Amino acid sequence: MKHIFPSLKISYFFAYFCCVALFLPSLFAHEIAKNTKKNKISPKVYISLEEALKNPNDVSHLDLSEQAINDEDAKKVVALKNLKKLELFGTRISEIPDNIIELTALEEVNLGQNPKINLQKSFQTLAKLPNLKKLSLGKNNFKNLPMEIGKLRNLEELDLYMNGLEELPAEIGKLKNLKAIYLQNNFFQSFPKELTQLPNLEIVDMCFNQIKNIDEEIQNLKNLKILNLAHNNLTALPDAIAQLSDLNSFILSENPILEIDKLFENLKNLKNLKVLYLADCNLYKLPAEIGKLTQLEQLFLQENQFIQLPEVFFALKNLKKLNISKNHLTEIPKTFLDLENLEQLDLSKNSALNFGNVIANCPKKLKSLQYDNNKLTNITENITQLTELHTLSLTKNNLDVVPEFLGKCSNLRFLDLNQNNLKNLKDFAHNNLQEINLKNNPINLGTREELKKQFKNTEILFY
Repeated sequence: MKHIFPSLKISYFFAYFCCVALFLPSLFAHEIAKNTKKNKISPKVYISLEEALKNPNDVSHLDLSEQAINDEDAKKVVALKNLKKLELFGTRISEIPDNIIELTALEEVNLGQNPKINLQKSFQTLAKLPNLKKLSLGKNNFKNLPMEIGKLRNLEELDLYMNGLEELPAEIGKLKNLKAIYLQNNFFQSFPKELTQLPNLEIVDMCFNQIKNIDEEIQNLKNLKILNLAHNNLTALPDAIAQLSDLNSFILSENPILEIDKLFENLKNLKNLKVLYLADCNLYKLPAEIGKLTQLEQLFLQENQFIQLPEVFFALKNLKKLNISKNHLTEIPKTFLDLENLEQLDLSKNSALNFGNVIANCPKKLKSLQYDNNKLTNITENITQLTELHTLSLTKNNLDVVPEFLGKCSNLRFLDLNQNNLKNLKDFAHNNLQEINLKNNPINLGTREELKKQFKNTEILFY
């Protein structure tokens, strides 16, 4: 898939916390899939056809995305006999050249953002490639797929994001080797029954559609590991969800789920479920059944209406990452300490919380705490109890002092104090910090120079 996020040089904090942001559910699914593959040394990527033709036997990856490639230029690619990956995203070609069938090593083709391409003919040609495993057709504004899609019998991954699809042809049920399909940002109103005929599917990404219902046939997807249904119109899910025994990651954020008790009654049967997204689902409470999801490692509940967490919540002994930001929590109970494996916690935008109470009841293994936008005026000394704390984010608060005792958190490496009322850090010293974010604080130029000397081995962000 060709993502729209450019390559940027960003601070650690942005990169670290954006990975759990709600607007990246599709990227999340792609990253999980990518991380399941063994690390390999990537071959050189050629981005010039002219350069590639000078070394035809050395080229295994050619990326001509966003270049002015006409149909005649595309025919020249046939000289690259060892080509495995061909990217023609946004080149505006109208068809795949017939001679591409000579590239018998070709495994991946990206034809995204080529809305004039002749799909019917292209599928007929691509079907003759014996090793084609991955095909990307995103951002083409297709309203339907021709039946010739069924000829791509060797496909393992199909990317159709951001088109105009409302349904899939019956022939897609012939792609029995398909393991991953990406259909986000289309116009599906129901979960396609055609997908339930593909028993080897491991990843289905259908976020940002208009899905209102899912039939019981979904239980046929016995090998499904990642199911992304974020940002749809689901109010309930079928009991058949409980039959997806291999499901590892379930993303349901931004759905108006009304039958939450029934949902958890089914989820408790998913013994391999480790990641669950229920952000922005207008939830007021969690049913007792959540305590039975003891295998959960990551739980995302941000942007709901929670005032408190149920006692059974603290049976989630394997939980490592919890995001419950943008709620209305009034306290963190002592039983929170029972989450002994919790490493990352986001409590941002829960302004009724008491910071001292939060710290007192945080598990001691906590490595990352995000406590942004909570009207915090002072850091309490019990924070030194969090001896493994590595990352602390306190942005958009009302701090005017960073206390000396924070320096006792010897494992702290990243401290984000963006948008507070700090004029200096005269009481604070720390030898192990790698980065401090002091953007949007009233620190004058002279003090900035002093801080650079005070924290010689630390990157300080002022702008």
